[in-house]
Amino acid sequence: MSLVGSVFFLLAAIGLLRMPDAFNRMQAGTKATTLGSILFLAGIGVMKPDYLGRALLLALFIQFQYLFSVKINTSLFKSFFYILWILANKFYVEHVINRKTALINLADRYSKSKKI
Repeated sequence: MSLVGSVFFLLAAIGLLRMPDAFNRMQAGTKATTLGSILFLAGIGVMKPDYLGRALLLALFIQFQYLFSVKINTSLFKSFFYILWILANKFYVEHVINRKTALINLADRYSKSKKI
């Protein structure tokens, strides 16, 4: 079980490096590490029966911590990155529009100067 948990940790690390955007990276970082830590602690509990109660208590704590704080933090980060994405696109579109109007004005001035 500890080996399977370690594999999930490894997959989460690879997912953080390979995912294309922030939303997918958050998904890879939260889901796989939580499952990996619970399986790792369960494996420790199986290997060392003296630590079984502590390992299960810690696994429950991690699960409750995941349910309450990680989901809230992840949704806050998703909202933050989404707002940043919208603002970046808005400023880019405004920049393109301003550049096009500047070019049109320049072309108008050039054509008026040629007519006179």
